[in-house]
Amino acid sequence: MGNGSDIASLLEAFVAGMVVVGAFAWLRLRVEERKRRMAEEARYIVERRLASRLHEIARLHDISGVLLEAYPRPVFITDQDRVILFANVAALTLLRLPQDQVIGRAAASVIQDYEAMRVLLEASETHLPSEATFRRATTGQTWHVSVTPITTPRQPSPGVPELDPAPDVERMIFTIEDLTELRRLELMRSDFVAHVSHELRTPLAAVKLLTDTLAVAVEDDPVAARGFAQRISGEIDHLTQMVAELLELSRIESGKIKLRTESVDIGGLVEVSIGRMSPLAEERNVNLVSNIPDDLPDAQADASRAGEVLINLIHNGIKYTPQGGCVTISAEVIDTLPESLPTPPMMAIHVTDTGVGIDENDLPRVFERFFKVDRARTRAAEASALPETRAAAGTGLGLAIARHLVELHGGRMWAESRIGKGSTFSFTLPLATSSAPRHEASSASDVAAPNAQGLPGGTSSSVR
Repeated sequence: MGNGSDIASLLEAFVAGMVVVGAFAWLRLRVEERKRRMAEEARYIVERRLASRLHEIARLHDISGVLLEAYPRPVFITDQDRVILFANVAALTLLRLPQDQVIGRAAASVIQDYEAMRVLLEASETHLPSEATFRRATTGQTWHVSVTPITTPRQPSPGVPELDPAPDVERMIFTIEDLTELRRLELMRSDFVAHVSHELRTPLAAVKLLTDTLAVAVEDDPVAARGFAQRISGEIDHLTQMVAELLELSRIESGKIKLRTESVDIGGLVEVSIGRMSPLAEERNVNLVSNIPDDLPDAQADASRAGEVLINLIHNGIKYTPQGGCVTISAEVIDTLPESLPTPPMMAIHVTDTGVGIDENDLPRVFERFFKVDRARTRAAEASALPETRAAAGTGLGLAIARHLVELHGGRMWAESRIGKGSTFSFTLPLATSSAPRHEASSASDVAAPNAQGLPGGTSSSVR
């Protein structure tokens, strides 16, 4: 009996042990399953985050590509050997080459500019940003070139084991900015300031000198004192006129001048302008001649502004024509501009003088602000004028104002001249539409109210 009890006890112990072992095994399996599920969940979360980041990187890459393509300045991306890997639309437009003739080629063979390549080479050798501003010898353009090296991790090839860490990759972001127009505007600004300073300094110095002299002569020499007073008045008129013209030019260039166009009888406008300039012509012994056809159609224009332009040109013609000379005003309908450029039918008005003429090299600049041609001839032309006429000698703004007024009408102004043979200044105006009311000659008398010198609005004394 004892042996049977022992065997039963052993069996119970064995079963109990197997149960314990099974329980531990089951618990272990549960723990392993739990770990596996947690690992899968963690991997899933990581993969989702990675996929999200990769998607975001791809989206940012697309956005950066679009931004680079839309960037208005030329952008190139090269490798460290200066081979072009990317060129945006502005870069291809600059080079005037298709993409397949740019990508994969050496930058030097495509851009072909020594200074630009020098900046790119310096950045690739120093691994530091480099930039330079220079004037191109071939085209005269002003370029600002900047190169920025960037380092990015090299992407391993799929399926290829990496024995050693791949070295980083260096790229060069190469941009070009054309500063030609900006430099031109800066030069115009500095010239403008210099000219204004000069034009102000000269009459102010004269007024100061005349005032000091007048203080001495007012008691000892009354006749000379009156002469000094007249000259001071003339210089003040010159300053007043220049300020008025500067304000007028500023209003025109800022778009504050609004035209009131109507059907204008050019014959009547010329007749009124000649009437206003006749006293000056008689003073200078210069003949004024009108050569306007009777059947000339009307122009569509602002009579007041067109009259300013016409009187400006007539005044210049008189001032630079010697005694006994002639200034002729004519008009015609044309369909071709200078240089044989075709145009819709336009009214062309010409003011031709027999004066001193303008050098061929100066013609392209006569409409610039403050530009005055050969000052020796200018002084010779003005020397024969009366003191009040000399005081109203031009500021160099009248022709610039006249050109702007003509362009506001949609027309064009140009000059033709030969030294010693006289000059012809011409401008065009649109023809009046059939539905526009005809401009009566009496309306032309409202061209502009004369100023102290008998000139309209202080804008017609520009010199050539």
